Amino acid sequence: MKKLFLASVACFTVQKVTEILPDKPANLKLAFISTASNPYKDKSWLYKDRDKLIEMGFIVKDIDIAYKTHEYLQKELATVDVVFVSGGNTFYLLEKVRDSGFDKIIKKNNQ
Repeated sequence: MKKLFLASVACFTVQKVTEILPDKPANLKLAFISTASNPYKDKSWLYKDRDKLIEMGFIVKDIDIAYKTHEYLQKELATVDVVFVSGGNTFYLLEKVRDSGFDKIIKKNNQ
């Protein structure tokens, strides 16, 4: 079974997450889902989290799930080892998660 880790403020918690990963960050491709930040102009927290992941060695692939199809996301997520969903507006994120089918993809891939 794959692991699902929920946390807040990644720049402070991501070091712990690497302890449960199957390989070191430099060998892992990470999908950085930034969708929840879309409603905001100031995205400083987003950049801190993303910069920390890059600093740790992850190969970061930026993905915004807003207005993407289930098929598109399925293909994109099949190419990564880790999925990181950044913070922001949770109601906006939930709407886009459901509209795109991201929720179904994550559920299926986590069984």
